[in-house]
Amino acid sequence: MTWWAIQSSDDCVLDPAFGSGVFLLTAIDRLTYLGVSAETVSRQVAGVELSPLVFLMGLTNILLRYVPHTQLRLQWGDFLMP
Repeated sequence: MTWWAIQSSDDCVLDPAFGSGVFLLTAIDRLTYLGVSAETVSRQVAGVELSPLVFLMGLTNILLRYVPHTQLRLQWGDFLMP
């Protein structure tokens, strides 16, 4: 889905319930394929997860497969609440 949705190196991705992080990881792969640097990717990809346990599992999965020089924007909380 991310290979279809992300058409440009300027596209941004928000996953409002990132779970295991698979969608975010494929978004990172797609942006990298389009020539985006690791630092820039970290500004273009963001995710939110409500469950603390699922957040930790998704964060671990992402960190094991993608260790950027800068920090990804991942948040534990309710996407619908400010």
